[in-house]
Amino acid sequence: MKLIKRLLKKLLIKLNLVLIKPFNLFLYRSIDRKVSGFNKYLKKRVSLNVVEILKDARNSNKRIFIDCGVNEGFVLYMYRKLLKNYFSYSGFEIQNELINLARKKNPKIEIFNKAVGIENKLSTMYITKSSGYNFRGGSSINPKMVKVDNLFCKRQIETINFIDYLVNLRKIHSYDFICVKMDIEGGEYDIVDKLYEYYEKYNSTLVDDLIIEFHPRVLDSEEDQIKYKKKLNIMGIKTLEWV
Repeated sequence: MKLIKRLLKKLLIKLNLVLIKPFNLFLYRSIDRKVSGFNKYLKKRVSLNVVEILKDARNSNKRIFIDCGVNEGFVLYMYRKLLKNYFSYSGFEIQNELINLARKKNPKIEIFNKAVGIENKLSTMYITKSSGYNFRGGSSINPKMVKVDNLFCKRQIETINFIDYLVNLRKIHSYDFICVKMDIEGGEYDIVDKLYEYYEKYNSTLVDDLIIEFHPRVLDSEEDQIKYKKKLNIMGIKTLEWV
């Protein structure tokens, strides 16, 4: 009897989600993350990463956590809750409809409606209909990431030179520990290349810990993924697993 009740409850939740989705995608994603167990998994992953970050940052004086791909802001909130006031925070999100939500979840945190890239320019952003557990997750400035049948719309977005941003944090604002969460849907490879160029030129690493999701399908060959992991290792950038 208990099993039947649990099955009926799950079925009812799924039916409600189907009804909610066309009218409120924000609410749908929020409920879906909870009932699917994704939030529980996410909390565990964040907790494991925080242990490593705090250990790596223990001898630093000024620390910052940068979230590239803030979305609705719930992941940044989770990291802030555990890292507390040991860190400063900033974030970037390309979907303008999410900025106020992200800022509300993370008051007083500077969250930019900009893309991170390797030069200052206007880029075309490709917004998905839906993907994963985030609101229009998978949206990107890399056209290879968004399939035609999942394209919601195209927009223009201001893109910043993320290398210059990091250099400014190091040299002007004197941050001696920089942790970056990078979930930018295929844009990560160009940034790693530029980080490596900077390292070779100045023998200096701009990122200490990097929480990253790779998207090897944008590469010419998935075997190239090994090259990028090697570059990060040579620079001494510690990579932490992301979802």
